[in-house]
Amino acid sequence: IWGDSLGAVIAYELIVRLARKPAFAGILGLCVSGNAGPTLAVKERGMGESVKEYLGREVNSVAEMTDKDWDRFFLAANSEDSAQLEALIANPEMRKQVMGPLVADCTVYESYSTCRGRHVRCPILTIRGSKDQITAASAMNSWKEVSGAHCAHRAIQGVGHMIVKEAPHQVARVLEEHFLPDFTQHLHEYRGFRAAYERLRRRGAAAKPMFSPTLGVTGVPKDEEEAVVDFTLEGLDLGASITPMTKQMKQMRVGNAQWRLGQHKGNPLRNPH
Repeated sequence: IWGDSLGAVIAYELIVRLARKPAFAGILGLCVSGNAGPTLAVKERGMGESVKEYLGREVNSVAEMTDKDWDRFFLAANSEDSAQLEALIANPEMRKQVMGPLVADCTVYESYSTCRGRHVRCPILTIRGSKDQITAASAMNSWKEVSGAHCAHRAIQGVGHMIVKEAPHQVARVLEEHFLPDFTQHLHEYRGFRAAYERLRRRGAAAKPMFSPTLGVTGVPKDEEEAVVDFTLEGLDLGASITPMTKQMKQMRVGNAQWRLGQHKGNPLRNPH
């Protein structure tokens, strides 16, 4: 189950209620992004606790936010081209469509005021954009307080609060690697190494050293001179390591050969009569 921003605490409450249901057995884990853990979320304002950093002043609740404050909050939540976003909210009709859901989202989040802190009995993965101005990295660490199993943290570089919008492929990859691990997911790390190895084969000692993802730097690979040995059976019949056949072995082989030729006697050791 995955929840982003306000959806993170909704996902938590959902998984707590599913804990005693048969459906819980099919849940791989809880993934949350862009929001503090529930025990900290109940104390936060609807706009998060980094308000002063992007508004330049303290605001105690959603009710105290002005239109300009909401504009700044919207721009801080999006790390895209600010010029395009400013042009978007400058249009009254477009601004209404954008700000309506945003204000409602923050209002609902601020109303989340009760959490018993029940532990989640499955792995928790938190994801945060490295440029997130709304949710601090320390706030993401608060998910450990409700973790009854393993709690891991991942950061996606170069994106802000809207990680789903800004880096959907990276988010999908993080989810797959964490909850459905497979060795093929790490093969991309060896692409550069394989390309360098191919260049070394073509250019020899003139090429630069290559770097292995696991072993570090290595030199130019060298082929060992292989001695060519002629394969022969001469001398095997005189070899001391070959055990000569016993009398019984010889009788058995003669009998087997007779049986294959259609004679009725067969192996005299197996068919003495």
